[in-house]
Amino acid sequence: TAYIDLGADNATQPNTHRTMSQPSTAHPQERATEHIDKTVQVINRWRLVKLNPEAAVSDPVKPITFYIDPSVPEKWRPYIAAGVENWKPVFEKVGFSNAIRA
Repeated sequence: TAYIDLGADNATQPNTHRTMSQPSTAHPQERATEHIDKTVQVINRWRLVKLNPEAAVSDPVKPITFYIDPSVPEKWRPYIAAGVENWKPVFEKVGFSNAIRA
């Protein structure tokens, strides 16, 4: 059995993986040498903390917020926002109301 400490210091640090990994939210370039570029994929992590720890369901101290880039066409923005908002019931099942927003 493997044990990984996800203490407060490591909780919200991005997790980087090489191109073999599937999940990604960003693709910053990592310059390995003058002639070779390697793509690094970043997985963002968030630590949700209940505003009221005693409550069964509580708002978080700091909700997860996704900003829709202004370059996204106006006609697609409601669908992207709805996709983010569709995660709310999942967070409510684990005790967070209003945990995610777009």
